[in-house]
Amino acid sequence: MKMDAARLLVVSGATLTFWLAAVAVPVHADAADAITSADWSQFRGPGQQGQALTTDVFPAEGFDLEIAWQRPLGSGYSGISIAGGLAVTMFADGESDWVGAFATRSGEERWRYRLAEMYAGHDGSDDGPVATPLIHGQTVYALGPRGQLVALGLADGAERWKRTWSEPEARAPYYGFASAPVIAAGSLIVQTGGADGHAVSALDPETGETRWTRGDDAVTYESPLVAEIAGREHLVAVTQKMLLALDPRTGDELWRFEHGLADDMGDGYTLPVTLGATGLLINGWDGIARLEITAKEDGSFSVEERWRSQTFQRNYALPVVRGRYAYGFRGNILTCLDVETGEQVWRSRPPGGNGLIMVDGHFAVVGADGNLVVAEATTDAYKEKARIDVASIVPFTAPSFAEGLFFARDLESLVAVRVVPRAAKPASDGSDSEVQTDRPASGELSAVELEVVD
Repeated sequence: MKMDAARLLVVSGATLTFWLAAVAVPVHADAADAITSADWSQFRGPGQQGQALTTDVFPAEGFDLEIAWQRPLGSGYSGISIAGGLAVTMFADGESDWVGAFATRSGEERWRYRLAEMYAGHDGSDDGPVATPLIHGQTVYALGPRGQLVALGLADGAERWKRTWSEPEARAPYYGFASAPVIAAGSLIVQTGGADGHAVSALDPETGETRWTRGDDAVTYESPLVAEIAGREHLVAVTQKMLLALDPRTGDELWRFEHGLADDMGDGYTLPVTLGATGLLINGWDGIARLEITAKEDGSFSVEERWRSQTFQRNYALPVVRGRYAYGFRGNILTCLDVETGEQVWRSRPPGGNGLIMVDGHFAVVGADGNLVVAEATTDAYKEKARIDVASIVPFTAPSFAEGLFFARDLESLVAVRVVPRAAKPASDGSDSEVQTDRPASGELSAVELEVVD
């Protein structure tokens, strides 16, 4: 996979209220029928924070990983959304692009919906869709690379409505539309990137009709965040130049911040990470920054940059946070960062990779060797706990976690992995083999350690 192709993959899950942030995402009345706290129903999972809400996943006495099922799947970078006993993703079969649903317990295909003729890979990218579907209530919302936005029945894949974005309302990024839709204040939100006030679009989720549009800056591979920040519900949309905070009910601008974190081609790929009640992390190709948002007495907001760091850079993975610490990548080096200071805490060459999530005090990543790796989220060293081979082609798509299973994909297959208690071993064989990496003496990486996929 060439680096040009990688810029679009992070939106596939190529997603977090996992620490203390409160996220408000209004839902339809029937949502409880399909969505539970154990699901992973959108890009970056519950609250879009890349963290499962499930606890007691890993046995304290040790655990291993084993394949629950694996099935062929076509090319694409779309992440995997899980709810109602179905895992939903998008893929190409060599002729067409599809939205497909698979039984979480068996991998059996339950339905597929044809989006359009296959979006062919070009200039280093691979074939197929990129964006991650949203499951909300009994409906799946999916955005295809050619701008096809569809609403489908979760149970059967039946089309409820469809519209196709085009100029001037939307502008297709170089590698196709990739933004993951979200629901906010009862509207379906899509970053469309059109000119003249069409960077962000809010739609009626029942009909697909436009309710409001806002913003003039271009959008490439970013996705919008819905979160309560400084006591008010925010819709935060990252554009090429701006962090744009809107009232999701009306589209009125609450504040804006020029982030300066697009890559050298002017493209962006991030989704902000919330920190407590007032903080945001925003990362890009050249670094990461922490912002603090404060509500004023007049109802407006102030935005202060607390710090800016290169501790995370040159990787398209989005960070995950646990307490005071964030985990992400600098090049191919897994790195732990102190969110209060922006300083590096530790780094580790294994496992490499391009996307990680947090589950019950552990982070999971499909590493550079195609193994799904689970490691304890510690503050002193990299402590690997288990791994299993899941990918023949190392993916940029981050794994998902729901119903007690990890779900991962590459360009050829879809796989579910379960956690199992570790079998007892003779005391003489050094049973618990953790991989640990010492805390570095300084925060700098050598040129050898700072590896970038080309």
